[in-house]
Amino acid sequence: MAGKYDEKIRLLRKQGLGGRLIAAELGLNAGYISKRLKVMGLNKGKKNQYKPDTDSLTISFDLQNGRLDQAAENYFKFLCDAGGFSYADPPIYEPYDLLVDFGEGWEKVQVKSTSTKQFSLQRIRNLPKETRRVGYSASEVDYFFFYRQDGRCWLVPFEKVAGKSSIRPEPMLPNFEVKLKI
Repeated sequence: MAGKYDEKIRLLRKQGLGGRLIAAELGLNAGYISKRLKVMGLNKGKKNQYKPDTDSLTISFDLQNGRLDQAAENYFKFLCDAGGFSYADPPIYEPYDLLVDFGEGWEKVQVKSTSTKQFSLQRIRNLPKETRRVGYSASEVDYFFFYRQDGRCWLVPFEKVAGKSSIRPEPMLPNFEVKLKI
């Protein structure tokens, strides 16, 4: 059975509005709009909401573009929590991502991520007339945490990669690979 507002709802949905905005636009209850969108087959569903396969009990998540950096930083925080290490975000913009206390005071850690095997050891510096890539210095970073999209990661002291613009840690730094022991 068609609702009184279905045509207006359909038009607003085509314009890209979500249920709450449609409800606000029409002065209606958001629950009513949600039900009408569902009945009309216009509900978008939530992104990245996958139900696990109950036969094999596996689930996979698709990492959206641009989210790998945040996932890497969150994973490093998780590892710090699991290992009992304190961490803090820098108070203002700094060339490192986190301060971590490994037991001997605060260390500056720069988190790097990649979907390939190569990690860049440079950052973008915006200058008044140009933008350029620059390397890190020992005064800016104590450690790099490298996180690869396949889940492998390394925690490497700055001096092991000093002066390099990029690195492939897998063959060069096997002693620095981080593995979560349960």
